Amino acid sequence: MYLFSSVAAGGLFVVGLAVASRWAAIFAIGGSLLAVLTASLLGANTTSTDSGLYAFSAVLTAIALGSSFNKPSWRVLGYTFIGVIFTVFVQGAMNTLLAPVGIPTLTMPFVLASWLFLVPNKDIMPAHRQGH
Repeated sequence: MYLFSSVAAGGLFVVGLAVASRWAAIFAIGGSLLAVLTASLLGANTTSTDSGLYAFSAVLTAIALGSSFNKPSWRVLGYTFIGVIFTVFVQGAMNTLLAPVGIPTLTMPFVLASWLFLVPNKDIMPAHRQGH
């Protein structure tokens, strides 16, 4: 869970998020579950999935799209759902491209997915932006 070595550590992470924002915690849990399910259905390496590699960037994307830059709503939930799945695809592609040369992907899948989903969001869902 989130690249932590134990469920307890992941649980503490979620509790910390919940203290700051219950929506961030909800989107983190949902993003993690969706990312692991998507990666598993796509046949990702189970070691990578079990260690949280596919969930890490997807959780960050879920929090960013679902609660940090948008006001939570059903429409935002759908947009976040698509963004998380896209992040898993980017993670898999970057793992495949960069692993042979020994470069870790780190949070690049999150950065790419977030930018690609936040830029058009200004026109697609302006009423859902935070601060409105």
